[in-house]
Amino acid sequence: MAYTYRIIGLAGKFSEFNQVFTNKLTESGIEITNKKIGVNSSEFNVKSTDESGWIKLAVQGSDILATFDTEKSPERKTLEAARVGLRFLGTVLSGGSVVDATVYSAEESFNYALSGAGGALASTIASCIRSTESELREKLMIAPETPQIPSIEDSEYNTMLVDVESRLISLKEETMILKEAGKNVNLVELRISRAEKLVEEAKELKKSGNVVEALARLRAANSLLDRAESSLSTL
Repeated sequence: MAYTYRIIGLAGKFSEFNQVFTNKLTESGIEITNKKIGVNSSEFNVKSTDESGWIKLAVQGSDILATFDTEKSPERKTLEAARVGLRFLGTVLSGGSVVDATVYSAEESFNYALSGAGGALASTIASCIRSTESELREKLMIAPETPQIPSIEDSEYNTMLVDVESRLISLKEETMILKEAGKNVNLVELRISRAEKLVEEAKELKKSGNVVEALARLRAANSLLDRAESSLSTL
């Protein structure tokens, strides 16, 4: 009789489930002699020192259904079938439906395998299935990262950048007006051009994470704009 276990709500992680499950089987010393992994189903043939078995994983709605069995001695198979049959019959006789009895027996069969009563290989497979489920559920429960609070340097950089770029726009407008009025604004334009280059250098430095050097470039740009304003006032 095959052991059955339903992994609730993890169908969307089927590919990752297969990967983690395969690793856990190998880490547990189980040899995978053959495997076939598809989009919605996968099959494994496995063996240990003195047992062999098969495993099937299949997407069913939003769940993953795991089914597996191992080769045991005829005596053990007969005893297991008798025990499960008695549990099935007892559930029906006590008032439960055939469906309830089937689900109950499936759950019991997995717990039976997990306990080791069905053999070492069945117990290891069941443990790997349960462990894989737990690992994926833990990943899904990871809280989102806390938003990073800007540092003092970052805040200063952002404030200064806005200020410098605003001054550049204003000075360009004033320079254009004076140039159209016939004034010699060559020195002012040179300082504005150099300030613009410093701003671009500051942005690149900020992207690379060098906030300190970026701030130095913005301060130098501000100093050039101060001198440009001073030159404009004399025209």
